Amino acid sequence: MRGIVDVRRLAFAAFLLPALFLPVYVLLLEDESSDAIGSAVLLETLASSGQKVGLKPGEVAPNFEISTPDGDRVRLSEFRGRPVVVTFFALWCGSCLSEMPLLAEAQAERGTDNLVVLAVNAGESRSRALEFIDFLKAPFTYGLDFDLTVSDAYGARGLPYSVFVDAEGIVRAVYLGEAGEDRLGALIETAVSAGRPPTFPFALGPPVSGIPRDHVLTVEARASGRLVFVSRSLRCDATYCGSFVAEEVRKLSGVRAVETLTAKDGEPAIEVTFDASVLQQQSVVDAVVSALMLVPDPVYEAPLDVRFGGS
Repeated sequence: MRGIVDVRRLAFAAFLLPALFLPVYVLLLEDESSDAIGSAVLLETLASSGQKVGLKPGEVAPNFEISTPDGDRVRLSEFRGRPVVVTFFALWCGSCLSEMPLLAEAQAERGTDNLVVLAVNAGESRSRALEFIDFLKAPFTYGLDFDLTVSDAYGARGLPYSVFVDAEGIVRAVYLGEAGEDRLGALIETAVSAGRPPTFPFALGPPVSGIPRDHVLTVEARASGRLVFVSRSLRCDATYCGSFVAEEVRKLSGVRAVETLTAKDGEPAIEVTFDASVLQQQSVVDAVVSALMLVPDPVYEAPLDVRFGGS
């Protein structure tokens, strides 16, 4: 059996090897519109009194809704009653090629009634995700996170990245990188048994494939003394909260109001109203940029790119 598994994994890697050299992200679907395959959304997470929502062991995993490749919608909360591995992957991720077949074996051994693997494609189009999915032929539940909504909220800075959740929805372990067969088995058992996260000895593993992201702040002038700032780094989720930006900008002399809102494309935004006779527009922009530098957004490696008027 071991030999058969290794051959399958080698064949899988050989089939997808060209993708390793094409780490290209398409944040909008190439071949399907967002009307057909909707964006993932973050949902309110039900937690008992005293429980915290987050990604640390013992916290309640943040709930979300995501589209499957067939266009159906699934929610993480639907799987309460079964342990879940939320794993993020992409066609270009070399370490994912090795780890996903191991997850498929684990699910086959335990059965889908006893273990759910929710495999989230991070940032690619449906057609690229299906290249991976159709070859793997694993009984996973697949989700398409083409604009990285869930990936950002879950702090998926690189791939592979997996969150191990028990049957009550509690995070038991988080692992970044290729776990390997023994570690992966121990991490899954932690979710199944609702136990403590395992401690592993230090070992060098395959490099983590970072997820390329454009780190953009868009500035739009709505009227004299009114600017709207749009950026994913203004979001607030389990791993990061950009609410401090509004708090910092309010301290600026001449600022009348700072309102948190959502842009038409669903991105988080703030609207700053200020006295144009006291405060220059560029000073407001500088204040927002400086505030964003105070607490670096953990999912971004690229420097902040400020764009005016949606350019």
